[in-house]
Amino acid sequence: MKTCPYYFFDEPKDSPPSLSCVYYYYFSNVVINCLEFEPYIALFSLLINGIHLFILVQKPMRNSSINLIMAVTAFTDMISLIYPLEK
Repeated sequence: MKTCPYYFFDEPKDSPPSLSCVYYYYFSNVVINCLEFEPYIALFSLLINGIHLFILVQKPMRNSSINLIMAVTAFTDMISLIYPLEK
């Protein structure tokens, strides 16, 4: 990468890329490579949230409002994780 290929980094054409441009370039490549594993990460997260939800809705755990908030959070997280599995 001789120059910064991204238009939102204002740099002269002949200057070497700045550290923020290099960081953005490598970070975007990592994110693109991780998107291949998105369904597997979603399945793993669904499993973990299912276990949390199962534990948090037990009778002794329902006494605390914090546990109920965490149970609702786990449920809504499970609902939002269904979208990557539909792809």
